Amino acid sequence: MTRTPLWLLGAWLALQPATLLAETLYTNKNDVEVTQDANPASKVVTTLGKGAMVQVVSKKDRFVQVKLTNGSKGWIYQFKLTKDAPKSGGGVDLGALTGTGSVHAKEARSGGSIRGLQPASEGYARNRRIDASHVHSLERMERFQVSEGELTRFKQEGRIGEFQGAGS
Repeated sequence: MTRTPLWLLGAWLALQPATLLAETLYTNKNDVEVTQDANPASKVVTTLGKGAMVQVVSKKDRFVQVKLTNGSKGWIYQFKLTKDAPKSGGGVDLGALTGTGSVHAKEARSGGSIRGLQPASEGYARNRRIDASHVHSLERMERFQVSEGELTRFKQEGRIGEFQGAGS
């Protein structure tokens, strides 16, 4: 049996494309913007859905330069990426509705928030004699929505998230 010298293996690895050794990451939410430059105000090249696979090319500040599956490159804010591959199995990602990775509720049925409080919650409010005006206020809060554009403007004006430290 012929043994390959270790230096030959090292030389072979050194000559391989960087993508062979590149770190693979996945987007951790929907509508992840891939920008032209490492700046949140940069032109958006494309938008990726949750679980999209990317290869790390380089890192700069809080941004990661990535190579997409179609071969194009761009920058993504580091906190929108994860090392964890998406779990298979499908279904509805209830965490996406709340902006968190999990939903903390004893009841979770489709469309519950649209119809008001869950029956168990209504019963609790009734049994505890919670004032109807408080229940109504809670229902109004549950219906409140902020658009993606409004959220981006808020983060930009407050210089938080990917806009932290970014110039005007």
